[in-house]
Amino acid sequence: MIYYPPPMAPQPPTPSAPPIGAAEQERASGRRYQLIFGSIFAALTVLALLLAAIAPDLRPHTSQSLPAGWTPAYEGNLTAATATDFEAWDLTNGCLFYSDGLHAEAPDSDSVTCAFTPPGSSSATGQGFYFEVGLAPAWQVPMFQRALLLVGDPTGQSGTALTFEIGQDGSYTLCDNPCSATGRGFRESGGTAAWHGDAYVANTIAVKVSADHTHETIYVNGQQVATALVDLGAQPALAVGAPSGSGAIFTRVTLATGQ
Repeated sequence: MIYYPPPMAPQPPTPSAPPIGAAEQERASGRRYQLIFGSIFAALTVLALLLAAIAPDLRPHTSQSLPAGWTPAYEGNLTAATATDFEAWDLTNGCLFYSDGLHAEAPDSDSVTCAFTPPGSSSATGQGFYFEVGLAPAWQVPMFQRALLLVGDPTGQSGTALTFEIGQDGSYTLCDNPCSATGRGFRESGGTAAWHGDAYVANTIAVKVSADHTHETIYVNGQQVATALVDLGAQPALAVGAPSGSGAIFTRVTLATGQ
């Protein structure tokens, strides 16, 4: 006798995945678009940060505080100094040219100043003038960054001299030269939001002097931060540098004259 295996009980059909409905398709599509736009937004954010870091190099060098109609008497790129630039600056008091600009590094005992004489125009400061210097970002300076801008006669023989000092934290001091810890010649101090505190962003400082040399205005990144009424003499001298225990790197200079 032949035995056959018992027939298998019928099995229920395997359920197939239900078709994706329109709402689910929209949700899946929305997630894809969110991922795409999220990636684009992240890339644009990184690009914006990069542009913010290099923006000072993309802006025109001449400050917006320069009055219309004033004539540039001298402009120099100190990161590519020529023989003319070397002649314009006094390098006997601690200032040196390197590939990234004019360095002023002051020891703890004394400040460093580099006198500036515009080549071929010794009388450029005989009338109203505007003097602006660019500063390298703080990360390039091997010491605490604090820049010094001097205008007038530092000897006091033919007029007064003003000294403006500003640090990498935006704190500044304006005083009759020389500035003194005892308050001698002190005029004003404070902090300014015009200063770029980011160590990777460059800054500018400038002074504008009236034709009679008695009204002086100090600018930081094109914004007015201080004024003074003092007689600077008939032919004010110009200098940059760094106070004791600090340093600065100057990248460019503009001298313009007015009426």
